[in-house]
Amino acid sequence: GKFLFAGVGAVVALACFLHATSSVYSMLIFGGLIALLLLRTMQLESKSKFGRGLLHVKILYASGVKSGDKFGKGDLYVIVKCGRKRFRTKTISGNNSPLWNEETEFTIKVTPQMLPNTPSPDTLQFEVWDDDRLRKDHLMATTELSLLGMCPGLQREVQLPLNAEGATLAVEVTAMNFGEVRKRRS
Repeated sequence: GKFLFAGVGAVVALACFLHATSSVYSMLIFGGLIALLLLRTMQLESKSKFGRGLLHVKILYASGVKSGDKFGKGDLYVIVKCGRKRFRTKTISGNNSPLWNEETEFTIKVTPQMLPNTPSPDTLQFEVWDDDRLRKDHLMATTELSLLGMCPGLQREVQLPLNAEGATLAVEVTAMNFGEVRKRRS
């Protein structure tokens, strides 16, 4: 808005000058300057609309996860990944349908691709692991949630099918403060 208003004054002044000179060369320069001004205005406005956002993620529960342990009960935890950032829940021992109710937040870059009806490469990845104290932990199942259509205030509670037969992961994701993320004081 304000960038466009300041640019319009400059364009009017330039138009008056070019009208006085009335050469074809001047008119071509004028057209190019208008195109550059409009492009710059769109870039500045898009930066203000598509800044950074905060995703609040709550890992609720899993159901139907088969255990990799000999005794049939898993010691399960979830790792959530968003870009290079990650969060790990606590381990719930001896339960193949654990209840976590753990929450985390990810600061993300909000892009025009995150608007509705626009393809988005942005996703949250979820991995369900079996904690093995004696050996290496086992990856039991994975899934992901597209951030397509996330906008401020939108809350999505979904049961995501895991790539393990019959298993699901329930999560809740809320988009907050899109365009304005400020550092919290501790």
